[in-house]
Amino acid sequence: MIGLLLMAMCSLKASFIGEDSYQGDDTISEEAPVKKLFTSVEPLKITIQFEDLKKLKRDIGDNPSYHKARLTYYEPDSAHVALNIKVKARGIYRKDPAHCNFPPLKLNFKKREVENTVFAGQDKIKLVTHCRKRPAEFNQYVLKEYMAYRIYNILTERSFRVRLAEITYIDSSGKYNPITRNGFFIEDTKDLAQRIGFTHVKINNIPQEYVDFFYQDLLTVFQYMIGNTDWSVPVRHNIKLLMEKPDHRPVAVPYDFDWTGLVNPVYAKPSKKLDISSVEERLFRGYEKNPDDYYRIFELFQEKKPEIYSLFEEVKLDKKHQKMVKNYLDDFFRIISDEKMVIREFVTKARSPNEEYWGK
Repeated sequence: MIGLLLMAMCSLKASFIGEDSYQGDDTISEEAPVKKLFTSVEPLKITIQFEDLKKLKRDIGDNPSYHKARLTYYEPDSAHVALNIKVKARGIYRKDPAHCNFPPLKLNFKKREVENTVFAGQDKIKLVTHCRKRPAEFNQYVLKEYMAYRIYNILTERSFRVRLAEITYIDSSGKYNPITRNGFFIEDTKDLAQRIGFTHVKINNIPQEYVDFFYQDLLTVFQYMIGNTDWSVPVRHNIKLLMEKPDHRPVAVPYDFDWTGLVNPVYAKPSKKLDISSVEERLFRGYEKNPDDYYRIFELFQEKKPEIYSLFEEVKLDKKHQKMVKNYLDDFFRIISDEKMVIREFVTKARSPNEEYWGK
């Protein structure tokens, strides 16, 4: 069985991997086509006009349907581009109207129609939205989550690319007034895999110690940096696994960064299983290791620090949120520069494999 072969090649323990745990996507082509949408960080200005926004917002079950809409934008030469698309609500927490009155969306493009447009090569793509119209804080949350993705882009190409957009939403039925808010598109998982020459795989119950060492250390330090405890490798919670070859260890790639100290939305609360009272309070969720194993990761963060801080020029946060994010990042760099704090945060507070496997 492919699953057993993978376990043998990666030295995985049979007790952690189920017999139906390995599922690979179809073989990908060697040459990944360039997806124009993610070749620039210049924010897009687009309009999405729904046939009936209220109907879409009510369609939030386990299998929501696509609803007709029209997306328009202007090319740099001022050419007007209009695309007929289908849209549906997606997600779990933010799709629930008790939490957000505007759900995250998935856009479905017609491949032939998007040729020679900024969306060329796109099929179905995720759009992160603003959750609530009021207060204005929710618009800032989108920008801060976008910034988290961009930080990880700076650290590694094995990350989801994103494209910021200023979006005007129009309801053709007239039940809602037009609104303009921030949002951003997220690279599709298969597109990410194809771009870096990997394959998206699904391996259940694989602990951190059996994925690629370097990129797992990078991931855990990054999650600590942004104050994220809302992820898990064994259950692939907010994690995608990519593999270059069948005999290689998979690489864990993180996504979904709203439930973090960096973003700090009003609705985010840490798990009751964790000994922290706020998502702003950092807690390292990697395994205990020799600190030397993490210093090479800290060196990368220090090397990339100027580029990370240059994001404040790209991401136009208001003064209040810019100060909050900068202070939060300053605190992280202060910690990784202090040997005693490194021992305290990354060794003393680290968790054991058993704790992760049993959901602690």
